[in-house]
Amino acid sequence: MKKPLFMLVFLGIFLVPGVFGIDIYVDYLDGYLDVIEGGEWYELSIGDSVTDADTIRLDKNSVAELSLPGTKLTLTRPGTYVVADLIESAGERRSLGIASVIGSKIRTIVEEPKQAQTAVMGVRGAKSEDELEWMSGDTAELLQTGKDYLAEGEYANAVTVFEEAYDFADSSEESEVLFYLGFTNAMMGEVRLAVEALESVEPDPSAEFFTDLVLLKGQLLAETFAYEEAIKWLETHSPQIKDRSASQMSLLLTGVSYKGIGNSSLARETLEKALAIDTASDAGKAAQSLIGEL
Repeated sequence: MKKPLFMLVFLGIFLVPGVFGIDIYVDYLDGYLDVIEGGEWYELSIGDSVTDADTIRLDKNSVAELSLPGTKLTLTRPGTYVVADLIESAGERRSLGIASVIGSKIRTIVEEPKQAQTAVMGVRGAKSEDELEWMSGDTAELLQTGKDYLAEGEYANAVTVFEEAYDFADSSEESEVLFYLGFTNAMMGEVRLAVEALESVEPDPSAEFFTDLVLLKGQLLAETFAYEEAIKWLETHSPQIKDRSASQMSLLLTGVSYKGIGNSSLARETLEKALAIDTASDAGKAAQSLIGEL
């Protein structure tokens, strides 16, 4: 591939709430991850372990994956983290089903292409010839083939095809290809690669995947504890979302992120806005539950 791509999950990095007192292993590390012991920082390597009582520090331009039985924690942004807080936050999101709430909206990407019959069919329906003019023939065909694999749940094949499409893509095509590559990796539970693929996607409100991009990246940033970045991303791009339910989900993610940085006031304010949109929806119920915890 002409550029290094990287990946993560979206629907799959859930933790079992209340799992404490066990070793948590460093499964993947690109860069530097340290743990503090006796007031001194010590560098960790792949295979090393920490406990929920530890505090860890991720360096700039570093990525780490930590695992405990049946789950994975992914860190993609520099900072100091209390392991117990990471476990608690991830467990809380899991208990509320927030990833499933967001996923239920974005999964229409997977379901709708099943209706496509030719290479000129897109995720939201058929593309006109004018809409396809900006795409090279190779990229358009590969992109559609990848979407077809995605619709059938053949994620590994979809990733292979989207990577090939990226090799053919020009600058005007790269964002759409990278979005679908990131989404597919997220569906596979490859959070690290999904996050880094989406880093290069330019948000364009006129793109048919724009709303899905806003929700997916917001979800992934929150899932990887990059709360401040999630807030900035969502508050910058959510005003351009026209779908009511998607707007509610964006507010839910923003509220979760404010809670994550300890700003209860803004968390409550944002979650109340989400709740006001629809109290009966899954997103509304999740917002209500979170408000009750503030």
